[in-house]
Amino acid sequence: MPEHWRLRRRATTATSRLGLRTSPAAAFCDDDYGDFCWRAPWEQESDDLSRSRRFEQWRSPVTVSQ
Repeated sequence: MPEHWRLRRRATTATSRLGLRTSPAAAFCDDDYGDFCWRAPWEQESDDLSRSRRFEQWRSPVTVSQ
């Protein structure tokens, strides 16, 4: 799981312990990595993604360093 999802998961857990709800509003692409990032919050945390959007023909940004 990517690091940013781990951090968000910790914040979600902390707010749920306080009786609060969270609902991420994010943009997701339609490639394989975007599919993974779309499924992971729902499958692992049952997060509500109704405020998030998927964009067709948009690719996940990737940084390469040599």
